Amino acid sequence: MEKEKFKSANNRAFYSIEKAIKALLAVKEINAESHRGCLSQFNIHFIQLEEGEFRKGDYKDIASVERIRNNSDYDDFYIADKKECKNVVRTAYEFYQKTVAYLENIAEYKDVIENLKMVLENKPEE
Repeated sequence: MEKEKFKSANNRAFYSIEKAIKALLAVKEINAESHRGCLSQFNIHFIQLEEGEFRKGDYKDIASVERIRNNSDYDDFYIADKKECKNVVRTAYEFYQKTVAYLENIAEYKDVIENLKMVLENKPEE
């Protein structure tokens, strides 16, 4: 991550988390239109019910990533640093892993997950 790209990396990491949350909500046929709605519905349907491996700490981490993303995107005087950015990216990656693990346990999504893994690993379909 180049120094000038930390803000952009914070942004991308947050949106990867949000897309993963939207995938989780879609399994339950829930649609959220806003960032806040997405996090709120995730909290209700996954954190409070301790669905899968999702716990309160995950919600707190995601809220922190959202705050950092907001600062990165909208605060002209915010200085994103490497350490913070690494933590944000690590949080996004760990959340992605939990999301995949959750979806892999749902039989009807196994093919979707395998295709997603191939795309993310840049492997052509066999």
